[in-house]
Amino acid sequence: MNAIPVMQLNRQPKPKRYRALYVTRQEGNFIKYKLSQAGWTVTAVADVTGVGHGDVSNVLAGRRHSRAVEARIAAILGYQDWNQMVLAIRSIMAA
Repeated sequence: MNAIPVMQLNRQPKPKRYRALYVTRQEGNFIKYKLSQAGWTVTAVADVTGVGHGDVSNVLAGRRHSRAVEARIAAILGYQDWNQMVLAIRSIMAA
């Protein structure tokens, strides 16, 4: 009779880690354009999220990640999360 080790019975799956997609400079410029159409500037996004202007610029240039900035930009543009927005922008730009 094969016994299953106790460690395997108590093992829980690891939660999936959220990984935000990086954007290219062209995608970042498109996001800035969409923000300006919605009446937002990079400085306004920085003020609302409580980070510096440079941090928002770095996220839009694809050099850094910031969950707060990414979530705020996605919400402003009407998307559920950053990855959904980036994938939608990529499909728009590919057409």
